[in-house]
Amino acid sequence: MVRAGIGLKTFKGPFDQVATFPARVHKVDFRTEQVTNEMAGVAVSGMLVWGINRVGTGPLDAYKHLGTDLASDNPHSANDALTSMASAVVRSCIANSTINEMLTNRKLLRDAIKKEMFEVVKGWGVWLETVEITGVTISSQALFKDLQTNYRESVRKDAELFKMTIQSEIAEIQNKNDIEMKEKVRTFDDAKRVYQEKVQAEINDANEAYALEAQNINKRTAELKLALEIFNQDAATEMNAKVREHDLKVSLARNANNIAKRQEDAKLLDSQNESAEIVAKKALDRQTLRNDAENALKKLDMELETANMDEHMLRHEALMLAKRCYGGKYIQEATITSFDKNDPSNAVVAGVLAKLDTTKQAMGIH
Repeated sequence: MVRAGIGLKTFKGPFDQVATFPARVHKVDFRTEQVTNEMAGVAVSGMLVWGINRVGTGPLDAYKHLGTDLASDNPHSANDALTSMASAVVRSCIANSTINEMLTNRKLLRDAIKKEMFEVVKGWGVWLETVEITGVTISSQALFKDLQTNYRESVRKDAELFKMTIQSEIAEIQNKNDIEMKEKVRTFDDAKRVYQEKVQAEINDANEAYALEAQNINKRTAELKLALEIFNQDAATEMNAKVREHDLKVSLARNANNIAKRQEDAKLLDSQNESAEIVAKKALDRQTLRNDAENALKKLDMELETANMDEHMLRHEALMLAKRCYGGKYIQEATITSFDKNDPSNAVVAGVLAKLDTTKQAMGIH
C-alpha cells in the first residue's frame, strides 16, 4: 500500500490498484444465551458500533480481511464476524459468572467484550467505537420469579416494619398532640371563663352606672320640663299682656288717625269748596271781561265796516250773515227787503246780523 485515507485524490497507473469503500460507522445488534455456573439460563442482548481503522495500514487490512463487501451499505461479512466474536465473548462471561453478577453488573460484560475484541478486530482494520449491553434476562420465568421471591419478601417485610413503625410513631404523635390539645383546650377554657367573668363584671358595673345615669337624666329631664312649663306660662302671661297693650296702643293710634283723617278731610272739603267758589268767580269774571271785550271789538268792527262798506258790499255781507245764521235749518219762507242806500236801517240790520253771528260762534253753534 502506497497511500490510504479519506477523500484522497491520486493518479492511477496502468498497473496500480485502487480500492474505495465508505468510511462511515456501522451498528450491529447481537443476542446470545448461555447457562451460568449455577446452571441457570441467561439471555444477553447488546450492540456494537464499529468503523474502518484510519490509522496506519488500517484501510488496507480491512480491505484484505473483509473484502469488497465493505463498499455496500450493509457489509454482511464484517457484521457477521463481529457478531459471532461478541457472542462468544459474552457466552464465556456468562458461563463463568453467577446470575446475580449478570443481572447487576453489566459493566463486566461490556469491559470483557472490549478487552477480548479490541486487539483482534484492530488487526482486521476495524475500529471498535463502543459496546453496549441493552438487556439481560433470565430464560426461565419460574426461576426469575423464584429469584425475586426473596427480594420481594424482604421488601414486603421491610415495608411492613416501616409501616408499623410509622403507624406507631403516628399514634404516639397523635397521643402527644391529643394531650397537648386537651391541655390547650383546658387552658383556653379557663382563660375564657376568667375573661367571661371579667367581662360580665364590667357589663354589670356598666349597667349599674347606666341605670344611675338614666335616673339622673330622668330627674334632670323632669326638672327641665317643669322649668320649661313655668317659663312657658310666664312667657305666655307676659306675651298676652304685651299683646293687649299693643292692641290698645294700636286701637288708640287708629282712633287718633281716624280723627285726624276726618279733620283733614273736612279741611280738604272746605278748601275744595272755597277753591271751587274762587274758580267759578274767576271764570265768571274772565267770561264777563271776554264778552265785554268781544262786544267792544265787534262794535268797532261794525262801525268800521259801516264807514267803509258801499251799497253792494253791504247787501252781500247782509246776505252772507243771514246764510250763516239760518244755514241748515228748515225755513218755509224767506223775505228779502231792499233798503235804499241812503236808508240808515241798512247799518242797523248789518249790525244785528253781525252780533247774532258772533254770539253763535261764542256758543259753539255753526
